[in-house]
Amino acid sequence: NEGGFDELLAFRFISGENTIFRNIKKILPGHCATIAMNGKISHQRWWNLANRIQSHCTIQKPFEWFTEIFNSYRMVSDVNVGVLLSAGLDSTAVTQALKNNNFNNIATFNVAFKNKRHDESVLAQQFCKDIDYQFNKIYVENDDLIKNVEDASYFYDEPLVHLNDPQI
Repeated sequence: NEGGFDELLAFRFISGENTIFRNIKKILPGHCATIAMNGKISHQRWWNLANRIQSHCTIQKPFEWFTEIFNSYRMVSDVNVGVLLSAGLDSTAVTQALKNNNFNNIATFNVAFKNKRHDESVLAQQFCKDIDYQFNKIYVENDDLIKNVEDASYFYDEPLVHLNDPQI
């Protein structure tokens, strides 16, 4: 779908249901798709963020409200759960919330780099030691990095366009 390239390059994603592939669509947030036996696809909206926000009561104590919501993290799974732990604020906060809610036997996974400027594995490993979670790390460098990006692009089904380094 050549028409999506400008949007992809400008915004790093293609909005709505369109994709970079011709005749391939995404299911929109809050929607589900049903495929009938005759192959007809129908979409149904099951959740609406705007309606949810409008119907929500006024939050009197935002910090307390956020803390309660964040720490009431629900985790339901039929298989073991792991956390991609970079040692940044987001992944560390989520991992700590799991620990606060007595979720044990959580495995964490970290991508480490030999270049110490980009490597946060020491911090992540210390954090896991402090909360008694399993720590796993993998070094991704040079040819491995290129191979993994190629594999991820294939499985992701869209080009990966993430500029995570603020110096870029």
